[in-house]
Amino acid sequence: MTNSPNKRLRSRHFEEVRDITTTILQSLAGNSSNKEAGRRRFCHVTAGHPGSWHDARAFRHTTVATALAEEPHSLVPEGMHIIGDSAYPLLPQLMKPYRDNGHLTARQRRFNQRLHSARVVIEHAFGLLKGKFRRLNYLYMARVEDISQAVTACCILHNICIEPADRLNAEDAAVFDAVEHVEPHDNPQAAAYRDGLCNSF
Repeated sequence: MTNSPNKRLRSRHFEEVRDITTTILQSLAGNSSNKEAGRRRFCHVTAGHPGSWHDARAFRHTTVATALAEEPHSLVPEGMHIIGDSAYPLLPQLMKPYRDNGHLTARQRRFNQRLHSARVVIEHAFGLLKGKFRRLNYLYMARVEDISQAVTACCILHNICIEPADRLNAEDAAVFDAVEHVEPHDNPQAAAYRDGLCNSF
């Protein structure tokens, strides 16, 4: 875990074959430097939660969630935020888009667009990871622990071998849908804080 600012949060499901284990990878990627490669490095990964879990449930069992609850500024510097998608809970240090119920204000739509643009970093990181290690989609391993270690090792290798000249293919950037669809519980103080950020745009 690092204190790199402007982190983006995302989860990805890596599957074997039908009726066999599916596991979730949740990761943070951030701007550790001004170089393009630095923006696509993983600064935290958690792998191994059941693929049938909702992203919010898996997130609650990560060290990131624990840090945000107990000592948030050890992970996210003052004035910085982790940016997640709608699957994650809204917290003071974890911003997510407004739910689009068809009645969003212009400012709320603009806020959502800004968050979406920022989250491209983690999508690019996942796309590059899948492009380099295509076997992640079909791991033939008997033990979940082995799957988790293999996925984590690939993330580490991704960080080691990534170079500014790497290019992202559209196919590599495809996003898997969550298996379970549950609305996460949002923090009321974080909702008010997000409204303040939205109004400042």
